[in-house]
Amino acid sequence: MKIILQDRLIIYNILSAKKLILVQAYVITSEKIVHALIKAHQGKVKVQLLVDKNAPTSKGSKIDLILQHGIPVTVDKTAGLSHNKIMIIDDEYVITGSFNWTNGAQTRNAENIVSRS
Repeated sequence: MKIILQDRLIIYNILSAKKLILVQAYVITSEKIVHALIKAHQGKVKVQLLVDKNAPTSKGSKIDLILQHGIPVTVDKTAGLSHNKIMIIDDEYVITGSFNWTNGAQTRNAENIVSRS
């Protein structure tokens, strides 16, 4: 139940964005989160992603879908994994924690998020 609530909180805040969503993540495989980001982008919210160098080729990655909708994605090519999970919405709201933007985080893993405005 806790994971479903985390997922809903993230999607609710994405869809509540007015002007800007910045995302830094290792990879995004969650269709629900990706579709919410696309919907926000289509609603004229500026959406930008920074992902790990392995993200475009990771199993289940939705990076291609995000790019197909015109959302800019920057690939972090620094040494080591970019294992951050941060979302900043409208320069006022921050979501972070262990919660990956993945299907596994939503359905299998014990994850946490911290959100603060």
